[in-house]
Amino acid sequence: MIIKCPECGHQISDKAPVCPSCGVEIAGKIIRCPHCGEIHFISDGICPNCHHSLTGKPNTDAGEINTTDKEGLSTNPTDSQQDTNSNNDVDSLDEEEQIYEEEEQAVQAIPLSPSNQPSTEEPQEAIASPIKEHHSAKGPKAASNGQTTPKEKKSRVPLIVSVIIAIGICLALLFAYNHANQANEEREFRTAMDSRDPGILQSYLNTYVNAPEAHRDSVQALLNAIRASDPQWETVKNSSDVNALKAYLNQNPNSPHKQEVLNKIDELDWKAALQTHDFANYLSLHQNGIHAAEAVDSVKLTMDLPAGQADKQKAISAVRSFLVAINSHNEDRLLGCVADHLDYLNEKSSVEGKEALNYMAIIYKNAERLNWHVDNADAAKVTKAGSGSSTQYGITMPARLSVNYNTGNNVQAKYNIQAKVNASGKITAIKLIRIAEEPAKTSAKASEDKPSEKKSSEKKSSDKKSSEKKGSDKKSSKKSTSKKD
Repeated sequence: MIIKCPECGHQISDKAPVCPSCGVEIAGKIIRCPHCGEIHFISDGICPNCHHSLTGKPNTDAGEINTTDKEGLSTNPTDSQQDTNSNNDVDSLDEEEQIYEEEEQAVQAIPLSPSNQPSTEEPQEAIASPIKEHHSAKGPKAASNGQTTPKEKKSRVPLIVSVIIAIGICLALLFAYNHANQANEEREFRTAMDSRDPGILQSYLNTYVNAPEAHRDSVQALLNAIRASDPQWETVKNSSDVNALKAYLNQNPNSPHKQEVLNKIDELDWKAALQTHDFANYLSLHQNGIHAAEAVDSVKLTMDLPAGQADKQKAISAVRSFLVAINSHNEDRLLGCVADHLDYLNEKSSVEGKEALNYMAIIYKNAERLNWHVDNADAAKVTKAGSGSSTQYGITMPARLSVNYNTGNNVQAKYNIQAKVNASGKITAIKLIRIAEEPAKTSAKASEDKPSEKKSSEKKSSDKKSSEKKGSDKKSSKKSTSKKD
């Protein structure tokens, strides 16, 4: 006979061992309610539709029955006690067992056959509806008991397999990473021990903190032995004095720290070249140095080349603005003409731009009026080095200074101005060199020539007197000879 599965509602044969859809057992596990004709599981104990008990005693609360095994009936003592309190019919576990035995006998007494099936269509509809209700009520119950269906078990298998594969891949990658690290550490350990270079040994200790203890102890012991054999190194290893480092090399030409000292000297010389922009000097000391390529590029950028007309006017304009600011005694304008840092200002080197204000205060001391003049700007010589924002102009330009002092004295002097101007048109270094006046040189030369002329005239007069004396002597000798005759 074709019936609907009490579990999933699919149409199956009542003789089928299990439902092909949900996998629940069918043959020998189902029964038709004699009261309403509903098909349900024997293990339910009561009809889910009319709550008719298989023992003939109706139960008003279907939810009080607890089933744990579909193949046999068993009742929780706690639930049985609750049924006892609600129905007042069962007093002990023995009575429950007797009831179940009666239920099994009732199941055997009511076989499921076509003769017992209702002839009207109305009971069939009644059968179908309670089956669905039983299915919906049984699902949460099964879930609450922690039971899973075969379909749910099948859906979890791929997920579990994927997790296992992912864990395996992670473990393999971790193993490969650790193996590579161990190989690198072993190679670096051998290199450090063979080099006997304190720098390389210390680098190994700093890099491989988690290296095997035996390796670290060996490297540390070798490093301590090298340091103990060269105590002088401890006094100069942190020195920034190039001369001290060179002296150490002269005294210890075969020192194991020789290369480390040479590298340190190279770095110190490069640092000095960056400060003074004397990259040619660095190349002369370290032709194959660490920063040789950078020095060559820097030398190319700092080569002085003749500037074009536009660049020349830019440099001249920067110096003119500086002089005009001094003439007007305008501090703000003067600070706007110079960079924040000056490589030099007259005899002072590496000063702040504000030092220009001190220079202006000095030359204005006791001066009533002061004027700088640029009589021949075309005579200025301008060179250009670098390009873009690193461009720097060098300018040499003649100028003249007129000063009227409070005492009434007026002084004029000629100057030769040497300056550096950056790409922004601001002065980064300036020297105002006074030129000695030509008249002073001429008068000094004339005063030097006068004594020489005086000496020569005195010499001539003395020569003349001596010649006259000789002539008189000759005349007297002639007279004496004539008297003798």
